[in-house]
Amino acid sequence: MLAKTLILIGFFFSSYLSKAEWETDKSAKIFYKQQYFIKDLDSTNTKSNYATLELEPKVYLKKSSALKINLEPYFYHKFSTVTDTESSFFDASQSYIESSKGNWRLRLGSQIHNWGVLDLYSPADVVNTSTLYDPLDPKKLGAVGLDLTWSTFGKKWQLLYLPIRRPTQFPEENSRWLPRQIITGSDSNDINIYLPQQLDYQYDKSIELDNAFKNNFGTKFSFTLDEWDWNIIYFYGLSTLPQMEIEATVIASVLDPKNGNLVGVNVEPEVVLRPIDYLQETIATSLVWAPDWGIWRWETSYLKPKSKDFRVDQELLQSALGFEKSFFIGTRSLLAQIQYFYSEQKNKRNNLSGTDFQLFDDSVVLSGVFTLNDNNSLYASELYNFNNDSTLSAFGGLFKINDMFKLEMRALVLNGPEESVIGTYKKNDLAEAKLHIYY
Repeated sequence: MLAKTLILIGFFFSSYLSKAEWETDKSAKIFYKQQYFIKDLDSTNTKSNYATLELEPKVYLKKSSALKINLEPYFYHKFSTVTDTESSFFDASQSYIESSKGNWRLRLGSQIHNWGVLDLYSPADVVNTSTLYDPLDPKKLGAVGLDLTWSTFGKKWQLLYLPIRRPTQFPEENSRWLPRQIITGSDSNDINIYLPQQLDYQYDKSIELDNAFKNNFGTKFSFTLDEWDWNIIYFYGLSTLPQMEIEATVIASVLDPKNGNLVGVNVEPEVVLRPIDYLQETIATSLVWAPDWGIWRWETSYLKPKSKDFRVDQELLQSALGFEKSFFIGTRSLLAQIQYFYSEQKNKRNNLSGTDFQLFDDSVVLSGVFTLNDNNSLYASELYNFNNDSTLSAFGGLFKINDMFKLEMRALVLNGPEESVIGTYKKNDLAEAKLHIYY
């Protein structure tokens, strides 16, 4: 149905486009990335290095201010992958037709909607699903639908209708980004699953509750006054992160040596993962205050699933506060940021599907970008989670080679107890080189 709709839209515009004189702009970005993991895993079916290729061509056409076409698809390919799950995929990303008149603007097609105001993790950013091949560096997927926006000085109203959604994409069965030692909180009794050394993950067909992929909608009101920006958000639609149901054969119980209580189970190597996609209602607000001496950002969101299924979390309240300030040292500059995240959830998720708010829950992040000159910069960040005393450190730099090439170098160091989300990946310390190519 979606393909037929796009064909009809193209046919409708074809006669007009053939007669029109258009302003055009074409460009492309290519990213080649090589990841090297410092530690080998015990499992024989995981790899210690990966190479990926990303292509982002862009074609922009404009016929006066009334009609514009933006084509910005995304292509991904992963080399040396073991299965087809992560081999390659295509996403329309930012590809849409835009028409505007007066204070009104209409977009039809695929878009990335950034409704949050914070970096790293944004509680109010609840529209687009993502590709979680690397859950610490997710890639947003375009949401196809209608975007109607009215704006005037200091005020903006946006209405979204998304007739069909694209599901979240999880790591391949042999990925290092799936738990390899323990799956935490696998049911309402917080029973842990202790995994064998040789592990065989299998994805089962996902479960869709309450037609979660169909007829999503939302609205956003924005108000600007001097140094203040205030946003109010409502969204009714697919949860961007499904619950994950786990099916495995138990071979032994694990008891707490201190009191004899059941704390977990040992299982056979075959572990089935079954995503559960469900409807979610979100109410959120954000505030940005930008005086001359710095920028404050605040977000809070309340998420409530519409399904009464016992496998689905019931409530989630999230908040985040950030401050950033720029310092100038001669011709160089330093952008320093501090962000604090906090969430309260009625039910606990396991470490397969909780990498968003559980990673940042009750965490503080310190980060900085040091600009050496117009072409080169260094950056570093440190996340500390107060709940489980875990840390995530990142540092690197972006260096310009010439007008066509840039080279980015990055390293990640993770440390924490195995029951935590960061601890799940603590053997995934890595070094990464990424070549940026611009046409």
